[in-house]
Amino acid sequence: MRWPSRLEQEAWRFDGRLFELVDQPLEYLDRALDNTLVVTGQSPAHEARRAVPMVALREAVINAVVHADYHQQGGPLRVAVYADRVEVENPGYLLPGLTVDDLFQGVSRLRNRVIGRIFAERGYIEQWGSGVRRMAVACRDAGLPLPVIEERPGRVRVTFSMTPSDTSRLTPREEQAMSQLTSEGGISSAELAKAIEVSDRTARSLLASLVRKGVAVVIGSAPNDPHRRFYSAK
Repeated sequence: MRWPSRLEQEAWRFDGRLFELVDQPLEYLDRALDNTLVVTGQSPAHEARRAVPMVALREAVINAVVHADYHQQGGPLRVAVYADRVEVENPGYLLPGLTVDDLFQGVSRLRNRVIGRIFAERGYIEQWGSGVRRMAVACRDAGLPLPVIEERPGRVRVTFSMTPSDTSRLTPREEQAMSQLTSEGGISSAELAKAIEVSDRTARSLLASLVRKGVAVVIGSAPNDPHRRFYSAK
């Protein structure tokens, strides 16, 4: 693995067992990322926070190790720290039929079943499909944009911005949809479409956006699960 420094002036290579390929990069990230001082106005008046929440970075590194395509030759897992962002990427595309929206909605499919089982047994994975949502919520709570997940040529990359942003604001239509969600009963996409008088496709798109922004959560195994329901993250 190659791990560029914050300004890419130095590089580190970590070799070891799978668990070491999670622990060592996280130790490096913990040292490489400066603390930022956030004024809360409460007692204590100041709170030190990482430029990117370590909870989110931990989930991204674990996902990279667990879901990498190890059949690719010369395709290392990579963590890069820049002045304005952190990138975590692994070789291999998303599995067929799986989309980025699915990831934010809690859908998970394993490429490496044995690796996934061992990581779950060791406590690195708490619940299947919860990692990306945990990343999103941690970034939202830190006042940062949601992580960007994208497929690059032969790779999947997760990018965390260090720049506070208002991208988590809801559009008027999203606010209308959000008003229909509760933390108890939840709502299905069909119920939302009927409640706010939009098409099923629009309702599904609105709910997916609310999940990506970390203000809603979804319970269900797959997009076609008839029992799938959306709840307010509050």
